[in-house]
Amino acid sequence: MKKNFILFPLIFSLIFTPAFAQKKKASAVKKANKPVPAAVNPTTTKSPEAKTAVDKLKKTPAKKQKKEAVIVYNEDFVKGEELFLLNKPEEAIAYFEKSLQSENLDPKVYIYLGVCYYQIEQYDKSLAVCVQGLAKEETDHKILAYNAGNSCYAMGNYMRADASYAIALREDENYSPAVLNRANAQLKLDHLGDAKDNYIKYLEIEPETPQREKIEELIRLLEAEIERRAKEKPELVNAEFNIENEKMDLPDELEKILADDIPQEKKSDEKVPSEIVHSVAPELPSEPVEKKPMERVDSEKIAEKKETPIIPELVGPDGEPPYIPPEQLMLAPVVVAKVPETKENSGLARNAEKLRLDDDMKRFEEEYRREMEEARRAEEARRAAEAEESRRKIEEEARIAEEKRRKAAEEEEKIAAQKRALEEERRNLEKAKMDAEIEAQKRALEEQQRKMEESMRAFEENQKRIAEENRRKMEEDARIAEEKRKIEEERRAFEAEQQRVMEETRKKAEEEAKIKAQEEIRRAAEEKAQKEAEAKEAAKKAEMAKWPAPKLTLDVKGGEKFTPDGDGRNDTVTFMPEIKYLEEAPESWKLEITDPKGNLFRTISGTGKLPESIEWDGRSESGEVVVSRNTYRANLTVVPCQKDRMRTGEMKAQVSKEINTGLLLQVVVPGHEWKIVVQSIAFDPNAAGFNKVTKEQKLSNAQTLDEVADEIRELAKSGTEVNVIIEGYANNISGTEKEQNEELLPLSQKRAETIVKELIKRGIDPKLLTPKGLGGASPIADRDDRANWWKNRRVEFRITQ
Repeated sequence: MKKNFILFPLIFSLIFTPAFAQKKKASAVKKANKPVPAAVNPTTTKSPEAKTAVDKLKKTPAKKQKKEAVIVYNEDFVKGEELFLLNKPEEAIAYFEKSLQSENLDPKVYIYLGVCYYQIEQYDKSLAVCVQGLAKEETDHKILAYNAGNSCYAMGNYMRADASYAIALREDENYSPAVLNRANAQLKLDHLGDAKDNYIKYLEIEPETPQREKIEELIRLLEAEIERRAKEKPELVNAEFNIENEKMDLPDELEKILADDIPQEKKSDEKVPSEIVHSVAPELPSEPVEKKPMERVDSEKIAEKKETPIIPELVGPDGEPPYIPPEQLMLAPVVVAKVPETKENSGLARNAEKLRLDDDMKRFEEEYRREMEEARRAEEARRAAEAEESRRKIEEEARIAEEKRRKAAEEEEKIAAQKRALEEERRNLEKAKMDAEIEAQKRALEEQQRKMEESMRAFEENQKRIAEENRRKMEEDARIAEEKRKIEEERRAFEAEQQRVMEETRKKAEEEAKIKAQEEIRRAAEEKAQKEAEAKEAAKKAEMAKWPAPKLTLDVKGGEKFTPDGDGRNDTVTFMPEIKYLEEAPESWKLEITDPKGNLFRTISGTGKLPESIEWDGRSESGEVVVSRNTYRANLTVVPCQKDRMRTGEMKAQVSKEINTGLLLQVVVPGHEWKIVVQSIAFDPNAAGFNKVTKEQKLSNAQTLDEVADEIRELAKSGTEVNVIIEGYANNISGTEKEQNEELLPLSQKRAETIVKELIKRGIDPKLLTPKGLGGASPIADRDDRANWWKNRRVEFRITQ
């Protein structure tokens, strides 16, 4: 039993150590042969390799996650992501750390930054970043917890690794990498029952895993070890070794386990450089785990194992594993057991066995390191030899290329010399040929020039002869033409003289005939006109004998309610006179307009024919305007001409028309004050009533007061308060103060009050009316103008708004 227990760890080490060494060698060779992407400058445009990596990452379908991360844009994060995908974790860390300071934070930055620290073997910082990300709500807790477990495992803190994997499995209970790594951590903690259950669960989730045979073999070994321990010490089955199929009782907030002993980031107003890592965890010491002694079980089956399950690679933000050098990953744990102490073993034997086991372990570790060093040296020698061979080949190729270039240059120089010689010979031949051609052309030109000179001399002599003959012929022709011209001129002169004589004779005959015809026409027209005039005169005399006396009419337009107050309504009167039965136009005419008392007010006159219309603006020659509510008379007188007076015996014709004025509203202050002056209101003599006036006067008074009330109401429609002062005036005959004070003022006051009463009867508010007697004040007509004293007896309505 003791022998088997001692051999178990040795056989386990012999099986797994070479496998691990081979895997590390293969990983090192793979990393050495892997092409290194071109360096990426974070401040410049993305390189083609980075774009390809980013596009590949974007096209990779993300696994279903319990929480969906919020995707935002951050320039530092994008640059760090490019460097991360190009396997440059050291350069990517600076950008990811700077991205953490931005408000526009991408939740995936915690995953990327943790993986970068893991790649450069700074596991404590990787753990701190994962814990910081787990504190955020929008991050992927499953991936962060899984990567935190890997960091703890790499530091040898298997208890925290187990808790981290439990958090990842709480997010997704079928997440196979976390199940497998948790089994490895539990195996390190000697929780054999839990490790076995998780290995079984992993095979259920991943039935096609290439490690299935190895994991099944490990499960059988664990079952045998659990059974052996149960037989030897059944009292420790549930208490110490935790080999029952019970899950570890984890608290609700498993994140707190990871956060133990990790200082939180201190809030400060100071700016932290982007190179500093936030929330950096101190180096976490591995918790010593006491290895439980276990015996050798079925060593032949263990000897058949070639490799143990390995920890899956770290998981990237989209659920796919990023590229990580294989030598940076932790290898799967191994089962190392101690020989249990029994009654048969003495203390000396146990110490000897322990020392021998330690020696064996050291020897295997030394062999492993030696093999790794030899592999490294062999690889370096191979690379050096390859580099030397490559350099030698490059130098040889360069020498051959230089020799070829030199020979090619010499050949080109020879060809160029031959070309130059041929070109020189060609130029000489062409020059000789051109000289011969030029000489021949010169001789031909000289011969041609001589012939042309001879031809020119012959041509000139011939031209002179022809010109002389032509001159003589032209002179002869000119003489003949001159003779013909003279004969033609004499003939034309004779014909013209004959034509002139004949034309004069014809014109004279035509003129005489025309004069004779005109004379006959004139005599006939005169006779006809005389007869018509005699007939017309006779008819006129007969008609005039029947005419009556002259008839004069006068039509008036605008003569009713004539109010020339400038408001655009009834401001003018138009007279349209007409006279009939006059043989000739009248000698003169005159239109006289009289006031209500018969006094002459305006005269309009003229001579000759009556105008079709006469327009009057209601003013006298002095500019005085007609008064309100009175009757004026227009008298038209027409004096016929002497002939008509003698024929008819009438010296003049007359017609008369009345003009009735309306209520004139005079503007005192535009928009604010108006005045109505009325002289037509008749009162009882020396009294204020209407008792002794005639019916016509009463009717006129009523109509006048009705119109005044209408005007007041019209002005009050604007909504503004209206005040009316009724001023009574009288005529001071004597012109004395006594008459003014004792008679006229009291009388005018009473008459004003009477008018107020009449307006109140017509619906005017008494609050708006104020009576005021002024007696003979402000007379219109002077005391000398007795004919117009009636104008002083008046009532004035002063309206203010």
